[in-house]
Amino acid sequence: MVKNQRAEPEPNWMPLWRAVFTFGIAEDGRAPELRDKPFAIPSSLRELTSMLEEKSGAQEAKIDRAASSFSFVFVRDEGGVEVLSGPPWAYIEEPRETILNPRLDAEALFNAEGLVRISDEEAARASKQYRTVRDATGLVWRQFMLRAFDRAVSTEAAVLYARTQTVAADFELLPADVWALLNVVDWQDGVALAPDGTAYWSIHVQRPAVDVPPTHAPSTSNAPASPVLKRARGRKPHKREIVEEAMRHDIKTGQLSLVDLQEMLEKNLATKYDASRDTVRKARNAVVSSFRKS
Repeated sequence: MVKNQRAEPEPNWMPLWRAVFTFGIAEDGRAPELRDKPFAIPSSLRELTSMLEEKSGAQEAKIDRAASSFSFVFVRDEGGVEVLSGPPWAYIEEPRETILNPRLDAEALFNAEGLVRISDEEAARASKQYRTVRDATGLVWRQFMLRAFDRAVSTEAAVLYARTQTVAADFELLPADVWALLNVVDWQDGVALAPDGTAYWSIHVQRPAVDVPPTHAPSTSNAPASPVLKRARGRKPHKREIVEEAMRHDIKTGQLSLVDLQEMLEKNLATKYDASRDTVRKARNAVVSSFRKS
């Protein structure tokens, strides 16, 4: 029997931020296997790293699952390299009026000859570099890793526990459908707020002790089963039809908004839905048109 309340985190629980790195990234060798399972498709480490490099313009990017961090390596025109490293939520916090790079800060204050100033060109370069890193991080963290984690929670592959309202409360099991309503305000400490103002502290994640039974096995729960796409007898559906159905499912379940779908780059759609750019372009047009008519 599942115990719904605990005074302290269990040894096998993960803090929220680490769970996103665990459930939101597929092992490179498992990506093709996972793509056979509709709507539970975390992108591989290699795919996500390539997105970071392409979007940021960095010469090299790295996702460290153990440290739960993103790193970017930039080669400077005047020589030398610059490395930015940190947790993804630190990159995508709302920007301050002045964005300072620690290295540039130090150079701006002291060098061998005393006080110096950063040139306008250097300040502009640092600001542009930070923006590209922020955009790349936002794409990979929000559009891919968090959505894969959302699916893990909705299918109860990941189970959430949190202290409710006060930091001294016992941990309580959270219903899977609560997660979609929460706004995480502190990833490092796992703090989130519900629309009614309820605060959830120290959110942790647990893998179920028992694997979910296969779809053909009879369910022993009164809860509705996760949706499974079934095809009527007849011709095999075209790839575009499969992608259209996947897009509609993501929109209806709140994993993707219509605006997100319209604005997402074709190359990222092609990666997300494992199809060609031509296929995802036609599928997106059909889905957007159908939602506008409805």
